[in-house]
Amino acid sequence: METWSHDYCLKITDFVKEHIGYFEYAFFAQRVRRNQIIYLMDDPADRLFRVQEGSVRLTTIGEDGREELLHIVRAGEFFGAVCLCPDYRWDHQATVHEDGVISSMKAETFLRVFFRHEDLLQRFLAFFAERMVRLEDRLRQLTETLVQLRLLHFLDQQVQQAGVEGPEVRVTVSGWSRVVGQVTELPVWEAEKLLQQYRQEGLLDWKRNTVLIRVDRLRARLQELLARPIGPVAETPARELSEAVS
Repeated sequence: METWSHDYCLKITDFVKEHIGYFEYAFFAQRVRRNQIIYLMDDPADRLFRVQEGSVRLTTIGEDGREELLHIVRAGEFFGAVCLCPDYRWDHQATVHEDGVISSMKAETFLRVFFRHEDLLQRFLAFFAERMVRLEDRLRQLTETLVQLRLLHFLDQQVQQAGVEGPEVRVTVSGWSRVVGQVTELPVWEAEKLLQQYRQEGLLDWKRNTVLIRVDRLRARLQELLARPIGPVAETPARELSEAVS
């Protein structure tokens, strides 16, 4: 069985934040004073906090022993986590920055509230299913971008190796269709579909192993793809996007 990760707790915390109406009554509120310690580094991470009034500063201790500011949590914002890890501890500390009121909910309280509301399970499943669909769609878009970058980078290399200046460059690529499949790592029919798309866009044309590349359109498409925001995605696709044009 896969080991439980604190990353899962952070996603559960996101769920609680988005459905705070179900959990608000389970938060215990207390008035706090400036410089009051809420938790220290290496304390058990056992609850989610919400600032109702005032503010809280999150800090860590640097290598030189000095306190380094990470973030100021304002009224209405959360810090901490609904942590279900058996022995996870904070890697930072929280201190009251301005007098106010802070409420908190323990992880065990979250479980009691969760199982008390039947419709929460459906909302919980929908919450994560929606994110999985969104992630799959984002990864699909990244994969398509990566494939195009591989092919366009290959074509750009052919232009540079030809050493010919001008808006159009003809190059000979032995085994053109086979090479495109190898470069893009696509099945033959998908590689052919991409080539036909570029032909319709006027980016390139070919007859057997002779390929006509319209350089300006090639470079413009490269720049367009490189300008697309990657966003928070899996490390491997993001790294490959960078390597594809290196």
